[in-house]
Amino acid sequence: MSQFCAGNLSLWAGVTVGDFCYSATAARFKIDNRLPESLLSNAKKTALMVVRAEQFLGHKFRLYQGFRSEAVNWRVGGKPNSYHLRALAVDGSFDGLPMLEACRLLAASDLDIVEIEAKQTMLHLAAGPRSARKLFMQYVTRGAVVQVEAFPDDVVRG
Repeated sequence: MSQFCAGNLSLWAGVTVGDFCYSATAARFKIDNRLPESLLSNAKKTALMVVRAEQFLGHKFRLYQGFRSEAVNWRVGGKPNSYHLRALAVDGSFDGLPMLEACRLLAASDLDIVEIEAKQTMLHLAAGPRSARKLFMQYVTRGAVVQVEAFPDDVVRG
């Protein structure tokens, strides 16, 4: 029996484990980025978060990346404690919905999303209890980070 999940296993509508683990960086550097079976339950929690966000917003989520192995995370400059390492985060966008609007709506929701971050070209969401939410409302332009909006009741400094 394999220690990795089958790539064709469905996580949510149209998205497989293989899609969730796809990384251009992994492909370029020939890094194994398969999802360990031990993280499948986390990937399913993340899938549920995405499905609930899609239903709440009324827009389909376009996945750019999900799980990252330690080697891939290091190559892309990810944080050592990234939720991607635990299969609890996704980066992407909601079709037809401006990124900052998606951030504002999700921030005001009761969905179990612990991190919401607007990056230059994508939206980062991490699955976890709303009560522990870290809210990063930022827009990156030319390398500068500008605070867009603060939600003091939700911000957890760490």
